Amino acid sequence: MKKICFTVTTDLTYDQRMQRICGSMAKKGYEIELVGRVLPVSLPLQQQPYAQHRLRCWFNKGKLFYAEYMLRLFFYLLLRRYDAYCAIDLDTVLPVYAVAELKKKPFVYDAHEYFPEVIEVADRKHIKATWTTVEAFILKRTRFAYTVTASIAQVFKEKYNSNCEVIRNMPPLLPYQEPAKEPATILYQGVVNEGRGLEPLLHAMAGVEARLIICGHGDIFDELVQLASTLGVAHKVE
Repeated sequence: MKKICFTVTTDLTYDQRMQRICGSMAKKGYEIELVGRVLPVSLPLQQQPYAQHRLRCWFNKGKLFYAEYMLRLFFYLLLRRYDAYCAIDLDTVLPVYAVAELKKKPFVYDAHEYFPEVIEVADRKHIKATWTTVEAFILKRTRFAYTVTASIAQVFKEKYNSNCEVIRNMPPLLPYQEPAKEPATILYQGVVNEGRGLEPLLHAMAGVEARLIICGHGDIFDELVQLASTLGVAHKVE
């Protein structure tokens, strides 16, 4: 049975995209391990049809976090055997690529987003330049890469002549159910960071007869709690 390792910087709990990918691969008969990190607010891992491991870091944000996580991930992978490696986004790609090269195993790059243009990076000149350099280094060397939209794949083709495949990030298809008669529920599930539209969503809740459930955590979580209270919509938000 082929063993494949996927790597992320999330804590795995709310990462439904990776749960779908790893779960689908496991159902096809592959032995899968998903590696992420544990945070102070992380919930216990739920049982999945694949192995999960979370690295513990001293730092949880900023340059020190990325440096520490990359080192920990490098040595974790170096001491284990896999038949292929898949790095999700640029923030895990360097240690994964290095180990795959050392062990002469296939390497795959998963561009979940156009990383240099995310809001936390795009307006920071030197940081953006660093990640753009990493992106160029990887996409000019790897044979296997995929992303979530044709537009990103086209950018990679034009900039790096990379033949990046497109695998859409779609929700699972569930049987249709009649909507409940009770007030509507708006669900946000994912990382609670800038650029996700959460602040405007809280402002909009003042004129919406619904409850908002935020499943996740991130850099602006505490700010959103305070904003909900200030706007007088805290009773609608969980």
